[in-house]
Amino acid sequence: MLIKVNGKDIMTCSKEDLDVLINNSDFRENENIEYKICFSHLGSNSNQDKEEKRAEYKCDVCSFANADGGYLIYGIAEENGIVTSITGIEIPDDDTDRFELNRRNELSGIQPKTPTVKFKFIKLETGKYVVVLYIKTDSFAPYVFLEREKYYRIYRRSGNRKSVIGYSELKRLYNNSLSLEQSVQDYIYERVNYYRYKNEVCGDRFIYLCIIPETFKDSYYNHNMFLLEKEQNIKCASVFNMICCNTPSIPCVDGIHFVPWSNDVEYADCYVKNTGVIEACLSLNKCVHDNHMPWGYLWDKLNDVYSKGLQLCKSIGVEGKAFICLSIIGCKGLISDSNESSYSYIGMVDRDEIYCDPIAVEISDDIVIADKALNQLKLMFLLSIGVKRKKELTDLIRELQSES
Repeated sequence: MLIKVNGKDIMTCSKEDLDVLINNSDFRENENIEYKICFSHLGSNSNQDKEEKRAEYKCDVCSFANADGGYLIYGIAEENGIVTSITGIEIPDDDTDRFELNRRNELSGIQPKTPTVKFKFIKLETGKYVVVLYIKTDSFAPYVFLEREKYYRIYRRSGNRKSVIGYSELKRLYNNSLSLEQSVQDYIYERVNYYRYKNEVCGDRFIYLCIIPETFKDSYYNHNMFLLEKEQNIKCASVFNMICCNTPSIPCVDGIHFVPWSNDVEYADCYVKNTGVIEACLSLNKCVHDNHMPWGYLWDKLNDVYSKGLQLCKSIGVEGKAFICLSIIGCKGLISDSNESSYSYIGMVDRDEIYCDPIAVEISDDIVIADKALNQLKLMFLLSIGVKRKKELTDLIRELQSES
């Protein structure tokens, strides 16, 4: 269980709250908290020493992510796990945003993805900072940093230190991760089948986009979306502006439902569910002409739902990761690209059911993270329908390569 300081979560603590830690055995290092006097790799002089200490930083983060989560707190001196003083660390030019970005970048290389890490900066009277990292556990574990793949070890937090994970525990973590991935896939198939075979409103040709929080199977994170929308004045309908479903919400057993405001527009069916899932199913029957897929027109709509959907996730308290899932149904034979300069090329959709791989994105205020996931989604969309010659695609590939 994560500790409270003066009844507060550490991420909301002030300097005065931290003074309670000093010489207090109730806050001794344990499996949920570790104190560090500094980021040791920042003070290293040799490249080899710096690399070793940066690897240690990654392993520390992995060890919490592979256990129950917890806090790495920098700028605090300890002896035998008990805090002796609040020392703080220097942050150049008080630029905490740059400092956080650099520390996040140093976590690259962790697999299967960078764990969910939140930063908190507590400024001291000396002008230095205590830096708190909250590492969240989730269903993507086990996390591992493969410094030397031949000799790698996977760590988890155990007691007041990190320890190597044994085979049985590693197997359990992998099974949890696979269970989440399978649950996401099962949900997508179920919803697409609902629209294709059980509900005729979107016809036999449609695009289905959904945002699925990693916690969607955990009832602890559920909200009554109709009440939440009213109590907090959250404008859920704005997510569906571009597909003409920005109507007053309709309560249902799953959450809230949105339908088009006119019979003259393309039909769509949209939900914000109590589980935090946001989904939109857009019929293509009215927008397909002369057997051509208007992918630019459709992408503008998908882009808007994605961007506003992530904003809504933050508004309703969704944390951690979410899966962005796109499916294209009933479009086999539609032309998407043609007339390559050097030879005749016709790009078209080659199958009736396209299920794009889910893309994981952090629910945060980091625009760079959101934009990278959006670019990955767009690339997957274009390639899955046969687009290859457009300059837009070339620019997108170049941008993604520069980000990696």
